[in-house]
Amino acid sequence: ALEGCFKKATDLDVFHHCIGGNRIPDIPDFAEEAARHIILVCLDCEHWSNNTDETTEVGIATFRQQDILRLREKGDLGPRGERLMQQVKFYLLRLIETSHLPNGNPHSRGVDGNRFGQGRFVTFAEARQIMHDLFVQPIKDVPGLTGNHPIVVLGHDVGHDKNNLKHKAIAFDMDPIGTVIRYIDTQVLARDKMFWIGKHNEQIGLRQLVGHLWFEHSDPHTAANDAGRTLIAAFQIALHGHACTRHAKPMVEVAEDLEEYSVANFTPIGGVAEYCWRCGKAGHMKAACTAKDLHCDECEENECELEPGEEHITAHCLCIAQAKANLRREKDAEARAVKKAQPKPPTRSRGGRP
Repeated sequence: ALEGCFKKATDLDVFHHCIGGNRIPDIPDFAEEAARHIILVCLDCEHWSNNTDETTEVGIATFRQQDILRLREKGDLGPRGERLMQQVKFYLLRLIETSHLPNGNPHSRGVDGNRFGQGRFVTFAEARQIMHDLFVQPIKDVPGLTGNHPIVVLGHDVGHDKNNLKHKAIAFDMDPIGTVIRYIDTQVLARDKMFWIGKHNEQIGLRQLVGHLWFEHSDPHTAANDAGRTLIAAFQIALHGHACTRHAKPMVEVAEDLEEYSVANFTPIGGVAEYCWRCGKAGHMKAACTAKDLHCDECEENECELEPGEEHITAHCLCIAQAKANLRREKDAEARAVKKAQPKPPTRSRGGRP
């Protein structure tokens, strides 16, 4: 019932409902209470720049509608909605299997530049379980209400991240679970609220959107940063024109304070704080590794000459990853060549003129 009602609404109407604004109309009486217990999950996935088949991070920003509603009922939104945004929990999942792949983005420090919550190392299987647990959250202590919390999923190009989770190594498909009642997108929100009118259906980039909303997108393409700023952008679009947005505190300061608040109030949902992609052990990072006699089958076969301290186990061999990346590029080049060789359809003249 909820899914049908929410499908008819705009992305902006759905987000307004989630943050205690105007409610979605025509919700059946039996579903009214469930519609007050939505959980919103904002997602971003990041990949190795040399081979985007390799997922390296997942960023999560999530809040419970009930936490927002309690503040809305008091009128306690904070400057530019800061109190509302403090209810968001932020997580950075660093994938153990790809943790050795170096950041290739000159405009970002990668995971070292994470500003929201804290990072935790997890395996692909652990990430899959964490995602499942996010999307299957039983409703508790609500008289007369059973089942799981309805989920609204937000993203910046949400279909892209949804497909990456499904088709790459994490292999998490949220659709069959049955808790998602709507997918919404900040690219659509920006158009709905006339923050962006791109030519030829051109979509606004996250950095550009953040700039329009008067805060900064430093260290982009770090998963929790992208997820966090996607959700902050959604709040600012939805609250545009509200009295709280006329506060003297600048938006850039609100965003920076929120980053610090999220780190100070972080509670992990799984994984380990430190993992070494040299020896494959938890409890320390590579820089502190003192392991001896590490062996890599690939480097031994290739007779690689490694600098002292660069010895590693086979599971974290960059040579293997680079070989996969080269193979991917070759396949992509072949596919482009085949496409280019295909005959183009004949051009049709206009107006019947020769």
